[in-house]
Amino acid sequence: MNDSETTNQSQSASNQQTPVSFAFDEQKQPLSLLTLQWLKRSYLLLVALLCLLLALYWVLFYLPTSDLIPAQQAIHTQPSQPTGALPAKRIEQSPWQDAQQAKLRRQAQDILSVILTQQTKLEAMGVTKWANLEYLEAINKAHAGDEHYQQQQFSIAIDTYQQVLTLFTAIEASSDEHFTRYLAAGEQALAQNNASLAKQKLTVALQINPNHQAATQAYDRSLVLDQVNTLINQGKVLVSEQKLIEAKTQFSKAIALDSHSQAAREQLQSTDLAITQRDFSAEMSKGYKQMHQHRYHTAIKHFKQAKQLYATSANGVEQRTMAQQAITQSSNLLTQGRIDTFIAQAKVLEQQEAWQLVIEQYQQALSLDSSLITAKVGQLSAQARLQQQKQLNQIINKPLRLNNERIYQQSLSHYQQALKTLQPGPKLAEQLVQVKYTLTQAKTPVSVKIDSDNYTDVTLYKVGNLGNFSTKTLTLTPGLYTIVGSRDGFQDVRHQFSINANEKNKTILVQCDKRVTNG
Repeated sequence: MNDSETTNQSQSASNQQTPVSFAFDEQKQPLSLLTLQWLKRSYLLLVALLCLLLALYWVLFYLPTSDLIPAQQAIHTQPSQPTGALPAKRIEQSPWQDAQQAKLRRQAQDILSVILTQQTKLEAMGVTKWANLEYLEAINKAHAGDEHYQQQQFSIAIDTYQQVLTLFTAIEASSDEHFTRYLAAGEQALAQNNASLAKQKLTVALQINPNHQAATQAYDRSLVLDQVNTLINQGKVLVSEQKLIEAKTQFSKAIALDSHSQAAREQLQSTDLAITQRDFSAEMSKGYKQMHQHRYHTAIKHFKQAKQLYATSANGVEQRTMAQQAITQSSNLLTQGRIDTFIAQAKVLEQQEAWQLVIEQYQQALSLDSSLITAKVGQLSAQARLQQQKQLNQIINKPLRLNNERIYQQSLSHYQQALKTLQPGPKLAEQLVQVKYTLTQAKTPVSVKIDSDNYTDVTLYKVGNLGNFSTKTLTLTPGLYTIVGSRDGFQDVRHQFSINANEKNKTILVQCDKRVTNG
């Protein structure tokens, strides 16, 4: 049964009922006024009831003892009365019947007390707003019970009052069902943004169950629903104007008023997502701009910031992947740029024939990418040229070593190998000239004069024993020589000397002039 049907039925029932003297005369009257009216209507009845109780007390407790002796005297003296005397007058009182009536009256009043308590509870629950038809039916029955009570038909009145109590109990038992219906209607009105209807339905629900948490929460939401809707609408306008931060503020205010507003939460979530997407696009654009300008470190910084925006988002997989790809691309370009720089520097150093530095540059490139063929080949070539450079420098810087035939032949081989170098640089060309000259000089004899004392036996290593002489001239190739002199009774002498190319007037003195002493 809907609310409009309940209202129509309750109006019809209200028009049909006849006023009676029961304390529930009209549903809109307070309980105290109803009780006062009932007492006024039953005043004479209560006075009569009081008199009857006094008479009953007199009959039950006083009359039996006061009338016993006269009754006995009457029995014994009756024969002596005249034949024509009148019989004793009969008492019209019915103590037993009166006592039963009093008992029934008390039962009726006890039931009335329970009914009044139940009525008070139902009125506090706003019963006329959710079960008015059933409530009016119970009130009408109560009026009927009053009629029977006033006519001292107490048994019928008790049955009627019991029916009223049954109806009240049934109404209270149905309160949970009505509460659920009004709560659902209120929550539906909230979902439809109908604040007035939501407050109306939830007010009834709270009258039925004032301590229900969900109903209280929904009612509180209905009080601020219009404000919340205004803030949401303002936020939507700001979103359409791309004023996302201001829109977020409005949605946040709406949630502060109603933390359970699904609409406000959805709008805030959508705005947060739009802000994140906007910031993501901005960071990615900055990153690509820096990347195109070969500022790879700065580009990577922007791409990482873009990725961080979706670091905890379950729906940000695509964005994180996009940012990571950009980071990888920038890193690769950065690495390739560094490799290109190292290789370019190596090429410059090759022109300068600074082979040790060339090797280092190629090694730097290979540390970034060990699979670089260009760097590997360049490094091997530079190592070979460095080795060649060292060998030629040794020939030039240490020409006396060439006096050793094995070393000479080895140096000659290095020289001949160097001659085969394609596109030799100026440094190598100069080295080859110097090496060639050095090798030639190494085989050009130099005149050397050796002086002695005719007593010393002279031996020149690499040449042989020269014997005793005072002066001897030899022709020797440049190199390092050792000459030894010996004489009986004298200490041996030993000299090392070098002969350089183009050296002139070279004289060596060899003589033993220190005697050997015994003891």
